[in-house]
Amino acid sequence: MAALEILALDEATPQIVAPQTGDTYTAPRAIALTPESLSGSSATSSLDITQAWNTTGTPTAIKVSLTNTASNAASKLIDVQTGGTSQFYVTAALYGKTWFGTNTAVADSAWLGSNEAGSVAALAVNSNGGSIGSSKYLAWRTTDNASAGFDVYLYRDAAATLALRNSTNAQTFNIYNTYTDASNYERFGIVWSGNRVTLDTAEAGTGSARGITIGGADLILASLPTADPTVAGQLWSNSGVLTVSAG
Repeated sequence: MAALEILALDEATPQIVAPQTGDTYTAPRAIALTPESLSGSSATSSLDITQAWNTTGTPTAIKVSLTNTASNAASKLIDVQTGGTSQFYVTAALYGKTWFGTNTAVADSAWLGSNEAGSVAALAVNSNGGSIGSSKYLAWRTTDNASAGFDVYLYRDAAATLALRNSTNAQTFNIYNTYTDASNYERFGIVWSGNRVTLDTAEAGTGSARGITIGGADLILASLPTADPTVAGQLWSNSGVLTVSAG
């Protein structure tokens, strides 16, 4: 069967002609496509667009331009469904919602994935910020390759409680004073190693050694190290010995 072609009517010289470059087609009504059903090993695409781009221009392969004078706030620019259930859609409202998953309750959001119950998104980003499901984690992979494994995880342990944990793997948390690169920095670390936790400062390259003060402007409970170990209320370290000064 020959490919389907759209023919045009030349109104200046009445005749039917093939459409020319730049011609437009105004449909008398909405166009509905109902491709044939597939069975067996059939894998024909419902819509298959093939076009070569060899231009200095800025083409758009698929373009939708609406004049939205009045419509329901839930109106969609695109809605991809499976069995009548939306799997991906973009709402038409300015700063609208781009949605993947099953939660449609929150506007101005991008929803990605769903939880085990299939009722809320695992990750959402909206005009106020981002959020993660209570049992989910924020993780980093071992390389920039998206198929590599994770080795750093942030969790919500409980209300107002942030956790850095990864099964039985000891964790390290670094807070930097300065950072130029991995060879030039000053940092404070909370390090688990050999079933002991260590609070320590470290430096490399252009970084300088820094001390630790426990306390605030009103009360200094400890300062490590200090040039004067006789100052009351301070702790100091000398050759691995921790000394409490008089006072």
